[in-house]
Amino acid sequence: MQNYDLSHLNVMLVEKHGFMRRLLRDVLRQLGIRDVRDCDNVDHALEMFAERPADLVMTDWAPGLDGIGLLKTLRNADTSSDPFVPVIIITANTESRHIYTARDSGMTEFLAKPITAKRVYSRVCSVIEKRRMFISIDEFFGPDRRRLRKDAYSGENRRSFGNTEGPERRGFSSIAYAGRDRRNENARNSG
Repeated sequence: MQNYDLSHLNVMLVEKHGFMRRLLRDVLRQLGIRDVRDCDNVDHALEMFAERPADLVMTDWAPGLDGIGLLKTLRNADTSSDPFVPVIIITANTESRHIYTARDSGMTEFLAKPITAKRVYSRVCSVIEKRRMFISIDEFFGPDRRRLRKDAYSGENRRSFGNTEGPERRGFSSIAYAGRDRRNENARNSG
């Protein structure tokens, strides 16, 4: 991980709890970020963002603060002043379904509570280092959800070809298996 000069970064922090807001603000300032605006609710966050968009939004997602609703509003190209803004969702909701919900709503990064300065820095660096293309389809607008680099896969690109060729192309034989059927053999022997 590289050390970055984050002094010119403009961060908007949305966190319901005052203690956590102060902690995150202090961590961001220790990382060199001088311009940190914060608030405790979605409506105020949207007003702040409309007045002056941020370079990065960090928002809580918890009972009483709908960070996913804020994220979806920020991603709305018709009303947002910057629908491409990187958004880090901060939450204690760490079950897979919550992570998928945040991902499918257009988050850029996910930061699980409890937080550490190292994790905060890691997510900020990830936003800088791993900029992703944005996808716009009927049901989704946000960063490409695929995390693998395109050049990491060395096989054929079957998506482009529609996978219309037969199994031989994929390395399988078209000849049916002529051997003994052993799938149910254990069930027959145990009974």
